[in-house]
Amino acid sequence: MSGFMHFLNTKFAPGAQKIANNDWIVTIKNSILEVLPFIFIGSFITLFNIPLNFWKWWPDLAPISSFTFGLVLHFYFHST
Repeated sequence: MSGFMHFLNTKFAPGAQKIANNDWIVTIKNSILEVLPFIFIGSFITLFNIPLNFWKWWPDLAPISSFTFGLVLHFYFHST
C-alpha cells in the first residue's frame, strides 16, 4: 500500500495538479459550480413530480423546474 501511495504522491498528483491549474479547466469548473444549485433544484422538483403520474391530486411542480433552468439560460446569455 505504501508503494501505491508513493506513486500517487510523486507521479500522479503533480500531473493532475498541472491539469487542474489549466485556465480552461478552472473556468469550466467554476461555471459548473455556479450552475449546480439550479440543476439540483430542477432535479429535485423532477423527482417530486413522479407521484403526479400515480396520484392526480399531487401538485404539478414542473413550472418551478422550468423556471430554474430558465434562470440558468437567462444568466448565461446576459453574462456573455
